[in-house]
Amino acid sequence: MKRTTFLVCLAVGLVAHTVTSSQTEAPVTAPAGIASTDPHQGGHHAGNMPHYNVATIPSPAVGSSGYNVRAADARPYRDEDGTGAFRTVCTRSHYNRDDSLLYPGQPGRAHLHLYFGNTVSDAHSTPESIRTIGNSTCRGGIANRSTYWVPAVIDTTDGSIIDMDHADVYYKTGYRGVRNEDVKDIPQGLRMIAGDMLRTREWQWGPYEFRCDGKRSFSVPGGCTSGELMVILLFPQCWDGKRLYADDQSHMRYANKGCPASHPVALPEITYTLHFPIQQGRNTSNWRLSSDNYVRGPGGYSMHGDWINGWDPELPPIWTSRIINRGLSGGSHMLGDGRVME
Repeated sequence: MKRTTFLVCLAVGLVAHTVTSSQTEAPVTAPAGIASTDPHQGGHHAGNMPHYNVATIPSPAVGSSGYNVRAADARPYRDEDGTGAFRTVCTRSHYNRDDSLLYPGQPGRAHLHLYFGNTVSDAHSTPESIRTIGNSTCRGGIANRSTYWVPAVIDTTDGSIIDMDHADVYYKTGYRGVRNEDVKDIPQGLRMIAGDMLRTREWQWGPYEFRCDGKRSFSVPGGCTSGELMVILLFPQCWDGKRLYADDQSHMRYANKGCPASHPVALPEITYTLHFPIQQGRNTSNWRLSSDNYVRGPGGYSMHGDWINGWDPELPPIWTSRIINRGLSGGSHMLGDGRVME
């Protein structure tokens, strides 16, 4: 899938807007009549975040416990734009109200999240646990135990969870002045956030876009009643080369005509492309994100995402050097050395 037009627009005015340690949301407390041991607090969020019907949360996926990489003769190819692009595909893993980056060790502290990748990601997860335990719902099985999470999508007409069909995850050179050959391997233990869960108004330029029925915007387009809602979220790719995580996300920056001197290490640009089917009888005009803490306006202003590296350390150097650095494409399954992920 080509997203050149959208990515070029981001290159013009993209600024990193992420949650800082002083901007955390209000604690989630159990409403009257709800048992304090209920991990979903009866489906009630704090403030103006939408209520959800707990009964509509899909059952957790088992995922794969296999190392699903096999020998083949798969050869990367050159896309017309010459940008290096390693890709994979993941399906939904589970839902919970945890956030191991913002609220480590505090189960139920956050709004409802949709996870894909590592099947046991929760409030107690660490970079080491993500890399070494859990199954995976991504292509390659436990070759990629990375954890990916975003706010849940809720139809406010009845509180139903709108489940994701799949996510395309891109690790690319990007379109903001970074050269293919300058992209370095993702370091073990790296963690980061894209977007701003506290946003209450529409971006002029931002790290995400919503699409459905030919409509494209920085909020959920209204009036879509068939097909799918697609959400595209871009992470910063310029690393300071020192810190694997910072509460204010200052260890990462977006590229703009290359990486700044303060963050000189260009990493693969991670992009989530999320696919939410619109079932018969549903209308996106009523859809909001679990983190949307405002009253007026369409849903989606607070779109954000989190990521913790859980790749087998052997693999990123292979797909970085043999696909991204050479300006090639690996489809959604090639590692670049002939092997494929299943």
